[in-house]
Amino acid sequence: MPEMPIIPPDPNAYWIYERPTGAKLIFGIEEGGTVSCIIVLGDSAPDILTARGVGLGDSFSVIVNKYTYPDQTKSIGGSLVALYPDQGVTFTLSRMRVSAITVGSNYSIFLVPLLPSVIPLPGGPPGLRPPGL
Repeated sequence: MPEMPIIPPDPNAYWIYERPTGAKLIFGIEEGGTVSCIIVLGDSAPDILTARGVGLGDSFSVIVNKYTYPDQTKSIGGSLVALYPDQGVTFTLSRMRVSAITVGSNYSIFLVPLLPSVIPLPGGPPGLRPPGL
């Protein structure tokens, strides 16, 4: 699992959910409750795929077969980042396997450490909180 997920800048909050597989789903929430990005990271989440069918653990060749070659790549530490800005998706690969997928529009790539202090408020995202919270 990557130490630093790819997260777009400046959402007001991040909501983090851990799946039974150990994969994490991170939602960037802007003021008013708009989701600005969705990030999935981990080793496996077979039920979570991009619209073109790419998921965690897939190889670089699977990405190229489904999306063509990336518009841009960056090497960050031991990871390769494949950017598809026109399609609003970025893949982070560790050992040439997808370890993180970021979906969102109009974002720049920034690395933000995933800190334990970044946790959701009780009751879930705005609009999904129980009455009285």
